[in-house]
Amino acid sequence: FRMYPLMICVFSLVLVLNVPISFASYDFFMLSETWPATYCGIKNRLLPCAKQPNTFTIHGLWPQNHIGPQPASCSNLQKDKFDKRIITSSLKSALETGWPNLNTQNDMRFWVTEWDKHGTCSLNKFSQFNYFRLALKIKGEYNLMTILSGEQIVLHHSTAYDKNSIIQAIHGVIGTYPQLTCYKYNLNKQSYYNLSEIRLCLDDNGKNYINCPTPTTNCNGNMLYWPI
Repeated sequence: FRMYPLMICVFSLVLVLNVPISFASYDFFMLSETWPATYCGIKNRLLPCAKQPNTFTIHGLWPQNHIGPQPASCSNLQKDKFDKRIITSSLKSALETGWPNLNTQNDMRFWVTEWDKHGTCSLNKFSQFNYFRLALKIKGEYNLMTILSGEQIVLHHSTAYDKNSIIQAIHGVIGTYPQLTCYKYNLNKQSYYNLSEIRLCLDDNGKNYINCPTPTTNCNGNMLYWPI
């Protein structure tokens, strides 16, 4: 019981000094790449997409844990918040291509959100600059469209593919298993699934590819569409 006042004092000190209330701890990275046609084709969108590239684009690079809560918003220090001055002109150009904001023309707004929510959780290993460079590096190592087309999995508005064939195509090139996410929609009382994202997993240093924990998310059907 004597410790109780001390705990109150420590917590008060944390608030006064603005000390981070959560500390970064993660097991691996997950790079999530979005298929824009699926994202932009979601029904009941409040606004149409501002842009729709015909290639996979980065959704985020997320520090993840195998078990337990997932890290998020890992620093409340002002010095750790997104600093646009760190984004050099060459990095900005690369991010605009590889990590665009599909919702608006303001790409920077998307990067701010992803850094403050996810990037800060890797601060024990990566600065803001190196975090974004790492995401682009991982994306650039493997062209997902090239991998899939190599297995005759190509864009088509009415051709469905076995989700395991997509997983195996990526495994055959990278050597590890990805995670697929899907968008489910109903038509004429039937459920259909569009390929939404492909996620690649790497160790906590972002160097070595590892198997993602689960092969699919919201892909309950065996057959997936990859819409144009």
